[in-house]
Amino acid sequence: MRQRIPTVAIVYRRAGRLGFKWDDLLPALQEYVDRHLAPVWQCPARLIATKRPPRSAWQLELLPTSDDAAADGYHDRTAAGLPYSRSFIETSRADGTLPTEVISHELAEMLADPSASECVWHEKRNLFFAKEICDPVQGTPFDVAGLAMANFVHPRWFGLACPPPPPRSRLLFVDQLGECSRPFQILRTGYMPVFQRGRWTSIFGSRHLGKPSLRAARRMGAR
Repeated sequence: MRQRIPTVAIVYRRAGRLGFKWDDLLPALQEYVDRHLAPVWQCPARLIATKRPPRSAWQLELLPTSDDAAADGYHDRTAAGLPYSRSFIETSRADGTLPTEVISHELAEMLADPSASECVWHEKRNLFFAKEICDPVQGTPFDVAGLAMANFVHPRWFGLACPPPPPRSRLLFVDQLGECSRPFQILRTGYMPVFQRGRWTSIFGSRHLGKPSLRAARRMGAR
């Protein structure tokens, strides 16, 4: 059966000073999905930019300031079960994060885990790792069409089985840039939500990091 390709509406109403050209964002995000994300995670998407998204579309909304004190962006589901995400331009910039990295981060994680609920069991550590594919390598963006896009881990990072990739393929990597050398590695600038002993917490790559700046509303146990 052919996979249904979702339409993701990039909704921009009042995001404040962008710091990049609005007309450059959609082509860069589409290239990011088509050339980088979808071949790895099998999650193609058709992106559109609109102020009035179709009812059936998933949404990525750009807003100026965060409605969550701990987040530059997040992803969740609507009451109707449709995936959506929000990215906060001015809040990201104030936190020293490039807004396009946050936008692409939320887009990637929404496409890889539309339910905002998937987890991977780590037997040795006796906990669940959330399927947050950008969190462990946060802070290591790469250029796509002149804009900074979020690095993301591959299925191999979670120890998931993958078909044999072609020689010299990026699919041999644990993450898109090859920054991680082993599964479940969290870079110094990254973190990972984990579920253990009935509650969600986070593992940080550096003990000097503060609270995660991006989150997903996890639907397993306490949110």
